[in-house]
Amino acid sequence: MEEPSVQGDVVPPYAVVLVQYEDLTDGHEHVSHVETLDPDGGQTRWTCVEVINAIRGGERFVVTIGGTATGATLEPAICPVCPLVTLNYRSH
Repeated sequence: MEEPSVQGDVVPPYAVVLVQYEDLTDGHEHVSHVETLDPDGGQTRWTCVEVINAIRGGERFVVTIGGTATGATLEPAICPVCPLVTLNYRSH
């Protein structure tokens, strides 16, 4: 039986199907959780910190709408309102 091939160093992405936000006390919001459809066929609920650590480890999180990739990925970023690391969308 052959192993599935991956082109070059490209890792299959996690398909982001839900981004949940939390309201902070000063009136702005940060990503609290992300739900994904996983390359292995499973589904996972991630905290913001877990997503950031996975991205730093080489994983990709592609934003989808209705099962279709939007061309955007989640990326770690410093919040423009406070000094915390959060997640932002990045279009490619």
